[in-house]
Amino acid sequence: MNHSISIEETQKFVNYLNEAGLMVVEKKALNDMFRKISLESQVDKRHKLLTRKQLKEKHGVSRRWLDKQLNDPNTLIKYDPGTSRTSTQKFNEQSILDERARLMI
Repeated sequence: MNHSISIEETQKFVNYLNEAGLMVVEKKALNDMFRKISLESQVDKRHKLLTRKQLKEKHGVSRRWLDKQLNDPNTLIKYDPGTSRTSTQKFNEQSILDERARLMI
């Protein structure tokens, strides 16, 4: 049993898909496109802001350690204090990593 499709049938099928608003895309090209979009939309650690809770989960940073480092005049930690007194403080992830590296030396 021969399952080959002629060029004319293939063209008819592609035209039918185009009329329906669909497009034939190679799987590798589609995966490459999604990978590129994922990398472009990824937030760099230099700009990512985390809450205290997220810092504890991701880097094991305690509240006591964070408060101690914020009071240190030589600290490398950068943070956004928020707009009001009860706003959640957000800390720059890369600055936390830099501060931990500074203390390791």
